[in-house]
Amino acid sequence: MAPHQARSPSETRSEPTTINTVQEKLILLNANHPQIDNLDEATEFLSTILTGLCFKAGRPVEEPVVSPASCKARLLASPRLYGALQAARLHGELRLEDYWFIPPLVSASVHAHLVGLLPAMREIANADMVVQPWDPRTHTPFQSEKLLTFIESLGLASQYRRFSIILFELGGFQKDPILRNRVDRIFTRQNKFLVNASGTGKTRLCYEGLCQNWGFYLTCKVDSGRLGSSDVEDLLDRFGSEAREHVRSGEVQENIQLLNDYFGAILLSRLINLLFFLEMLDVDVAERHKQHWLEMQLIPSYISQSIVEPLEAVADLLLQNDSAHIAQSIRSALAKVRHILGDDEPLFIVLDEASICVNLYSYAFSGESMLQAIIRAFTDLTDGSCTIICAGIDIPQNRFQSGMGSDFEWTSITGGFDDPARQEQYVRKFLPPTLRDSESGRFLMARIWRWLRGRHRATATFMEVLLREGMEHPHSRLDDFNEQVVSFRSADAVDYVAAEGRNEDWEAGFSAYNFRPLSEEEKDLFLERIFRYMATHEPSALLKLDQMQLMYDGPARLVDANLSQLALDEPHPLLGVARQLFPYPERPRHGQPHEKPATFLRSLRRNPPRTDESLAHCLVFYLSQALSKGRQLDEIFSFPHRPPVWARQGAEMVRFHRESGEISWTAVLRDDFESFRPLATQAGSVEEVVTWMEHETGTAFCILPSTANADLLFVIKLADESFVWVALKALATDQPLHASDLKDQFAVLQANSFLGNIDDTIQSRLDAALDSLPKTGRCKLLRAVSSFPVEITVLDESVNSKVKDVAVVSIAALESKAYQVKQTDFFDAIVAGVLAGHKRKSPWEPKDGKLYTSSKRLKRDSDWERPRASWDGPVEGVDDEDTDEGTTTSSSAPSPPPPPPKRKPRPQAKSNPPVQAIKGKGKGKGRGVPVALPATRKRKRISDPKSSAPTVGSSSKQPRTSAQPPPKQHQATQKRGWKGWVEGSPSASYTAY
Repeated sequence: MAPHQARSPSETRSEPTTINTVQEKLILLNANHPQIDNLDEATEFLSTILTGLCFKAGRPVEEPVVSPASCKARLLASPRLYGALQAARLHGELRLEDYWFIPPLVSASVHAHLVGLLPAMREIANADMVVQPWDPRTHTPFQSEKLLTFIESLGLASQYRRFSIILFELGGFQKDPILRNRVDRIFTRQNKFLVNASGTGKTRLCYEGLCQNWGFYLTCKVDSGRLGSSDVEDLLDRFGSEAREHVRSGEVQENIQLLNDYFGAILLSRLINLLFFLEMLDVDVAERHKQHWLEMQLIPSYISQSIVEPLEAVADLLLQNDSAHIAQSIRSALAKVRHILGDDEPLFIVLDEASICVNLYSYAFSGESMLQAIIRAFTDLTDGSCTIICAGIDIPQNRFQSGMGSDFEWTSITGGFDDPARQEQYVRKFLPPTLRDSESGRFLMARIWRWLRGRHRATATFMEVLLREGMEHPHSRLDDFNEQVVSFRSADAVDYVAAEGRNEDWEAGFSAYNFRPLSEEEKDLFLERIFRYMATHEPSALLKLDQMQLMYDGPARLVDANLSQLALDEPHPLLGVARQLFPYPERPRHGQPHEKPATFLRSLRRNPPRTDESLAHCLVFYLSQALSKGRQLDEIFSFPHRPPVWARQGAEMVRFHRESGEISWTAVLRDDFESFRPLATQAGSVEEVVTWMEHETGTAFCILPSTANADLLFVIKLADESFVWVALKALATDQPLHASDLKDQFAVLQANSFLGNIDDTIQSRLDAALDSLPKTGRCKLLRAVSSFPVEITVLDESVNSKVKDVAVVSIAALESKAYQVKQTDFFDAIVAGVLAGHKRKSPWEPKDGKLYTSSKRLKRDSDWERPRASWDGPVEGVDDEDTDEGTTTSSSAPSPPPPPPKRKPRPQAKSNPPVQAIKGKGKGKGRGVPVALPATRKRKRISDPKSSAPTVGSSSKQPRTSAQPPPKQHQATQKRGWKGWVEGSPSASYTAY
């Protein structure tokens, strides 16, 4: 606290005035002036009353405060004060009382500072609009008059040459029933803790509540948006140094008084400024003035042309000169405010970023936190007459079970963009009609839902940067935004990006998601969720409340009103952590550990699945890749002793589905993860498993419930046109499996036992389903076991040589091959699963259900080096991708996304056309379709399985003829190469939670 400054003799009256002489003068004024007819008479009354009140309060009588000249100037500046003084005299004789209209008693230095604020305060109080509009013509690169006019029409709030997206349509929540309900539930008469993750909308809700209620907005930390006074933040810093001195000297109790002085000065500063604001009004107090008062608190520089922040300056001056009178002055000011506003009008103290004070200066107080001490100070200073709302992130309930705050209500009612319609309603406001109603604009809204759903800040920040510099390149800007935050270059709109033309000069930078090091338990939790999304597109269950630290630290958020539902389900946090766990591959450096492997196998060894179900999820991806090229089955599956003859042929994954009541099958290609249709169905019961086996679901894999003996079920098609069911048990273990254990696992995977104990009805349906494949060979059901990270080495010892229907699936089977499964494909599949992993979908998604997340469709720099399996160790053979032309493989050439209208011509990448899909058979080669048409696969139709053995129709390959046009190739437009994402800049307005 700054030292007390002595006043010079010239600042105080030297004549021997006493309270009695002042009283006598006031009696004489009342006798001579039954009413106040002019400014001079009002001046005499005001000067006399102020002088007397100084005596009564034990304050020095300072000329700059009580002199006739000072009082006259104040009356000239405040017609409301003049009128109130006249009315009071007409009502009766004036006394030495602290009337509601009498200016607060303050020292001369505080008075002088406040007088300097009056002109701007008056202008703000009576303005139609407090916050000044932002000018896009001088602060954006846009040249289009229509676009500039549209942005101007939004009335964006100017803030230090930028605009503040959080202030857009401030006060507008009252027009929306859902938003209004949130505000109303927070701003009741009950003190509250408003708790949720960063970016969920707590601050905006506080703003909206103070647009509808009178109160004071305080924040413990002014963020990059620079809204709010820095008074609390500054005084907290000063408190720390003084509190340490008290602790060293054994005077801990002094910290309580010190804190009361500091926060008393802050509160008194707000009360005095509120009284001045109300005094400066030319009209009666109205609802709109609540918002004006809030806006003045959010941008206090509006009332001061000085570089000194005015609210902080008043608090500082009060500490220096009025510390002995702060408590009394607060009571007086509160009484005046309530007289003006009405006794029934609630008054709120909102402390934002309050979680900062939970553990701050923990040494300073005995038995309570800094935040509890602040609550105590506000409660004591206001006699409990103000409702306190503390908003923040890390405010643990167990820290407030006793003492101050124990009677507070708790709420987490912030909501989020968890409905595409609600998010679109918000986004559409910022898009000009030419973009909003175009194919590009509609697809942009679909992409915003994919990538930015969840907490409000992600969407709002992107809209801010779009308005600042990305409106003419919206898809490019979204790609860059995603890349900087999660270190992954989006590939789901390459045609739109190419049509826009790349702008390399983006001004705004954003911090990459950089979560703290994970504990082993947290790592397992993230892996379980990431793998589940990848395979099934299904979010995992809500987190347990003992995992609340993940909300405090950023990735998780509360999705209900009562701090009871903790979710980890948003793309940016999930993909940000996924990228930390699975970084983009790099060549290993000599003598250093290889921490960024290029292969799926090495990546999984670094982060192995910890549960059987998670391993099954990983096997879904692995098998969809390993069996996508028609390799021999015994190259992927290890058989005991010697592979049976039927296994020594090409095999491919297929999925069965129904179309118009008929059963069809389709080859599963390497890019099939790029779809809203997941690779696997997560069955919750054996009945759901049988339904999947009856081909009602249409996915390639089924993850079985924990009651079953198998974990994974799928179908393989062999080159001889026969089909094989595969029941697989996944064992996530770091211990070697003994032969007897493996034998037992095979035993329970028999057709009559792999589902566990089932009733006769289910058994009957199961038997029919097992017979539903169009053609079976020597093996109808292949029993398989897979373990990881420790592989199975006792296969031959577990069964005799006569057993031909068992096998082991090893993720390491292709470890020595150049064409083994790559880490980049694995991460692309993770991205696809997370983007599709919500039960709701934007109505503007492409009709073909494709996601287009494969990074293969990105055009690379000439110096870009594709990650290779050889980076992870010696390999043999040729990489699949070395035999492919262009930027995608022939067997996994991703289907093109929907084209933008009137696409600008651009150079075509060299590529041989892929072979068109074969109807119902073949290796599922890439499809040679033009961009304008949705990609389709020709399917084989099969008669109903309930009938006798169906006949498989024949079909022939349809190679592309010379008359067919080559397919258009997709180009990414990242000039820096895929890895070259930009680090966050100091001016970034968005940090990844």
